[in-house]
Amino acid sequence: MLTFAAMKQFLWCLLLVFGCSIQAEGENDSLPLVDRLLAIGIPVVEVTTVDEEEPTYEIADPPEGCLGGSIRNAVKVPGRVVVRDTTGILFDSGDYEKSVSGMTVKVRGNWSARRPKKPYKIKLQQPAEMLGIGDSSYADRNWLLIPFFELNYLIGLKVSELMEMDWTPRFRFVNLVFNDDFRGLYMLMESVERNPACRLDVAESGFVTELDAYWWKEEVYAEADFVEPLNYTFKYPDAKDITPGRLDSIQQVLSAAEASLPDSTYLQHVDVESFARWMLAHDILGNKDGAGSNMYITKYDDSDTTLLRMGCLWDFDVIMQSQGWDELHDRYYFGGMLHSADSTYAKRYIALWDEVKDSVFDGIRQYLSDYLSSPLRQSVDTSIILNNDRWASEMYTLPLSDDFIAEAMEWFGTRKPWMEEAVHGITAIRPVRLSRNSPLENGKSADRHYFDLYGRRLNGAPSKRGIYILNGKKVMVDMLNSYK
Repeated sequence: MLTFAAMKQFLWCLLLVFGCSIQAEGENDSLPLVDRLLAIGIPVVEVTTVDEEEPTYEIADPPEGCLGGSIRNAVKVPGRVVVRDTTGILFDSGDYEKSVSGMTVKVRGNWSARRPKKPYKIKLQQPAEMLGIGDSSYADRNWLLIPFFELNYLIGLKVSELMEMDWTPRFRFVNLVFNDDFRGLYMLMESVERNPACRLDVAESGFVTELDAYWWKEEVYAEADFVEPLNYTFKYPDAKDITPGRLDSIQQVLSAAEASLPDSTYLQHVDVESFARWMLAHDILGNKDGAGSNMYITKYDDSDTTLLRMGCLWDFDVIMQSQGWDELHDRYYFGGMLHSADSTYAKRYIALWDEVKDSVFDGIRQYLSDYLSSPLRQSVDTSIILNNDRWASEMYTLPLSDDFIAEAMEWFGTRKPWMEEAVHGITAIRPVRLSRNSPLENGKSADRHYFDLYGRRLNGAPSKRGIYILNGKKVMVDMLNSYK
């Protein structure tokens, strides 16, 4: 195995061979651009649009009182997409002919869409399997090109797999050439879709919704009754296919589930195993995204016997950053169930931790160790160097695998013992005393938010005595005499 110093020298040699010719025609270009990229060792995706048109969009800023910044009116551009590796063509959509062949491509995402290196959604005119798995049961019309920023997705999706989530999206690292322009390192990935054969298993009469901070840019949504300005948007059915009657029916299901949190009847509405598994995975990853997390919630069909389930894990941009609980641990459905008078969810969460803690943490360490010694790592690191060169003037520099994985190993090494203590202490109650003007925690100003026992965030400090949630733990709030 190459030492780190030898690896860096090897990578920079490759950069001298390939890097200067990636962007400039006529310099060291005895081979076509795609062939030079294929020599790195990972597939190349070629997107060629009709008349080389670039997908456009409009900037969308949130209304007052809402969260986030996004885009809207993203234009779908027709064209062709080809996926190649060193063995040949893995997939070719053919030239664009509506409903027959080819594809459309548009810019996707929210804040990420406003970065120079864009995320894209590809919609094929005919279902197909684009990853080279060689199994037509994975065919779908919808695929994503997610910009590579760090190895977060590699880690997040491995934790999803180790947690045995219902569905873990599949992906491949690829280098993207868009209209003969090298755009850098991406992940070609399955999108979040209803597809009983290979993605989210939901019947035609069911739904896939997202508790979404960006609901304000959608015309059709269901309302949520949480303190923060989130509502439910739809992945399935498509908004244009949702009749007023169907929207009302879905709204009733979601509202009933929310109402079951204060009266501790959530077992009639929510699949506890699914919610506990999803939340524990987020806690293990230490996600800091909070309301920006993709909280997909599904219901298999429109019968009264099926329960709400959490969908897949998604969006790992800010994992391994929370020193305490995941930002969602005490909010929305999760906080409401965790601190409910019915302790079923809390007990299952704790028991699940005891069941999976060794296999998940051992599994992720082994996975990262294996990745470091793999040919894929060498190909990805070479692509990172070329990616950094391509976007040097507009983006931050991406770290190579050694540095990132060393930090990840250290983080997971401290995360497990912290969680071992924290998980078994989630039902403990400790006293907190508040002054009139500022919340105090053990004599110091507290900068964390309080939640009620149903996971609803308070607007400031509690105004009366009682049990609340602070930093993932129940606290008994008392008031100083000056505060009545």
